[in-house]
Amino acid sequence: MLARIEARKAYKRFELALTTYNENCPERVDKRTRREAGGEPICIDVIRKVGTIKQAVKETFYVILSQYIHHYNQVASNMPAGMYTTQDPPSLLTNCVRLAEVCGCTDRTVRNHIGKLRRLGIVRTKFHGRQKDFELWISLEVLYGGEGEDFQKMRPGALKGGVGKNFPPNNTHREIYEIGNVNAEMCVEHRENIHGERGRAEKGPSPQVDGQESPELAAQKEGELGAGRAAKVAHHEQKRLSRASQLMDELTPQPPQGLPTRYLNMLVDFWIYAMKMLYPEREFTKEEQEKALVAIAAGVYNNFTDQRTDQEWLDFQVLQLTKIDMAARYFEKRLEAYPPDLFSVFVPGKGYFDRENLRGFVGLNAWMQRGAAQRAINRQAYRDEKTRKADYYNKLLRTARRDFEKMKAGLPARKGFGNMSLTELYHHWCTVFRGFGKKWEEKFMQQYIDQQSRNFLPPKVHRPRRQRELADTPTKETIVYVESCMESGEGYYSE
Repeated sequence: MLARIEARKAYKRFELALTTYNENCPERVDKRTRREAGGEPICIDVIRKVGTIKQAVKETFYVILSQYIHHYNQVASNMPAGMYTTQDPPSLLTNCVRLAEVCGCTDRTVRNHIGKLRRLGIVRTKFHGRQKDFELWISLEVLYGGEGEDFQKMRPGALKGGVGKNFPPNNTHREIYEIGNVNAEMCVEHRENIHGERGRAEKGPSPQVDGQESPELAAQKEGELGAGRAAKVAHHEQKRLSRASQLMDELTPQPPQGLPTRYLNMLVDFWIYAMKMLYPEREFTKEEQEKALVAIAAGVYNNFTDQRTDQEWLDFQVLQLTKIDMAARYFEKRLEAYPPDLFSVFVPGKGYFDRENLRGFVGLNAWMQRGAAQRAINRQAYRDEKTRKADYYNKLLRTARRDFEKMKAGLPARKGFGNMSLTELYHHWCTVFRGFGKKWEEKFMQQYIDQQSRNFLPPKVHRPRRQRELADTPTKETIVYVESCMESGEGYYSE
């Protein structure tokens, strides 16, 4: 007979243990500088706790505890007596997405919180590879009371080195696919993710090492259930895992034969990304996945017969994944549209990835070319508009220069500027060029300073054509005739 769990007392025990843990966390002294009103800056010491558990983790655990107790009560009322005991309670089958909907946060946040609770010994999880679902148990000390081994894990520094998020970083065209997801795993050789890790959603004791039970899991079971019980559970676990591996091999589709490893990796990555982005809610059988791989190899990669270098193949792969993103955005914005079958079912050449289907994946090439042409037109229009504005602003600079020169020379000013003083004219043009941006305002200021240094006289290059011609014309030579008497130093001379 399962004992009754009181949610209020269970949460109170958890909160008390968490409070004790936070109080025992080490302290760190930080230096801070504070300036009093009208005084000298003083240096003070700020003491902070390191590695404490935040309030958000407590709220996530409260949701997990509520759902676990609800499931626990249903199992206790429906299952026959003796099937579960207080030492071997039932588990809650859930996932982070489902918990995130109740917690009001993202699934990554929930995954991070569960990782912290697991390292503290509050919860225990076990992944089964069923669409990211996992089994969850809550510590017996929290459920029924006591100070068992799980509470001993709640010591200062239990989260050292693991406080950060425990989910992989975002990748543009990659995802971490779990080993148990039949639709995501193509073959045994491709069960490792891009980080070189095995596709397990939760970190913990590995159920098998080289076909045998790991020492960590055996020791854990021995401590919980006893030696005899642990041996029996290990036997059933080994049998279940063997059966699961057999079913996995039966359901795993076979990729096209004879492809090099590099091309095979490209093909599998493309198919997994296309399935996740274009067909997220569709289930594919083994035969359908094999047909999809053949259709993609022929329609997208031309059976890898094209001659390309390694860098060209990499660029080609990125281009194809980018086209998947474009198609996914298109179908996401248009609810009435949906991607057709990956391969032709009734009419040859009508599959989405068939090369003959110009309205399928191949048609995205023309779409991208039109987009590139339109972007080129937009860039040219932007350059033309920028040139037109620059010409207009330079014309205004010349007009401002002439206004200052006319005012200084006493010449008639333009209409509307006759009653202005030099200061008023300066502020007028400052306001005009300030509206064009800092660059043109600085150009006007530099031009005004140059004019002021010349007393607002126009430079030679800016003078009227008649003045430039007169300045450039050499003076006429004057011939002087000297009388013979002047050669001796006496008399006069005349021209």
